[in-house]
Amino acid sequence: MEQKCVLSDSTFFWNKKAHALFYTPDINRYIILDKDNMDNELYDFLKQLSMPFNLGTAKFNNTNKSINTLVEQLVKNGMARIVDSNSNDCAMPPRPFINGDLEYIEKPEARTDAINRINVMSLLNSIDFYIGGKTPSLNYTTPLQMPYPIYTKMKLKYNDVTKIIEECESSLSSCTYRIILSEIEDDLIVFAKKMVNIKNSISFYMLFSREIISIKDFLMSLGYEVIVLRDPQIPFTLFLSDSRFQTNSMFIIRCINDLQVFHDMNIRDTRMDPVVVADKNLDFYKDYVFITEEELLQSTPSKQLIFLHQKINLNNWGRLYIHPNGQIYSSSEGKISIGEVGLPIAKVISKELYNNYAWRKIRDNKICEDCVFQWLCPSPSVQERILGVETICNKHNRYDYGINV
Repeated sequence: MEQKCVLSDSTFFWNKKAHALFYTPDINRYIILDKDNMDNELYDFLKQLSMPFNLGTAKFNNTNKSINTLVEQLVKNGMARIVDSNSNDCAMPPRPFINGDLEYIEKPEARTDAINRINVMSLLNSIDFYIGGKTPSLNYTTPLQMPYPIYTKMKLKYNDVTKIIEECESSLSSCTYRIILSEIEDDLIVFAKKMVNIKNSISFYMLFSREIISIKDFLMSLGYEVIVLRDPQIPFTLFLSDSRFQTNSMFIIRCINDLQVFHDMNIRDTRMDPVVVADKNLDFYKDYVFITEEELLQSTPSKQLIFLHQKINLNNWGRLYIHPNGQIYSSSEGKISIGEVGLPIAKVISKELYNNYAWRKIRDNKICEDCVFQWLCPSPSVQERILGVETICNKHNRYDYGINV
């Protein structure tokens, strides 16, 4: 007897060349199928389910054991239902709304018109200001993927920082600002006093040293958040003995030894941030930072998050980075400038939207497009680009038939 399988509205189904994945984020249920040596009827059944015009439905009969077993598991786990083959019942499989995507607008003038109709300032989430300044006594390797001081003779003027912040605030954007300090100067004190009315939107980042104690205490007395970067290249005896550095600090992790020190310290309110350095510490990332399929499936991403992965880069979206030389970037690695200090921020954002250097870079490379975990994975990261890898996952080429119930 012919029947029809109808996927539930909350079940994602990805049918790729080598594998198929049914995933329901609300109840964290999944079924993974290895398509190697799969019989033709089951293969065609999966193809039917994946066709958009079939609206999450596929007909089957009781003669194929593989299809019957799969459908039973889908129904048992609330991922599908069985109806009569003539029923009009169908599903609206979860899909992001694609109309209006700038990538689908081919003509330059039409794309520009579309951007002009957007309140681009409402898209802005944060701005990192790298103040710049003196060269340190130690030979630092500057991590590009985090708010870490840039040491250069060039400096970003606090007057320019103030103008940009005032421009953003006047547009009513819900933006936050990170001020990354390379050296302490009098202009910083003037700036901090002037901006105190929006202190909850501003954070200061500075590298750990004895010299920053007084300015750290001053900024915190005004109500600002101050993040101290504790680099493993610097002796941390003072850090361990002074409680003022043990709150709201960030520990930079470059290798397994750094990771061990961090865990041994066991200090409250201290965070860690793995960074890529010049020697390209790929082995450390593979062993301790990259994610596995098991970790992905245990992370239970929401339906909204899965949609967002298909449309924007959550690591870059709405972020701007302003370097000491006044150049503005849409990615922390600072490769392609989208403007400079003095230009209206709205114009800078429009250029990023038009060219898509970073904000909408999603997992659409060949490796990810062939993977059933494409949209469960986090957005592409700057770590991947610096390391020269195409994914940040430890991808295995073979899966067993798996069911999570």
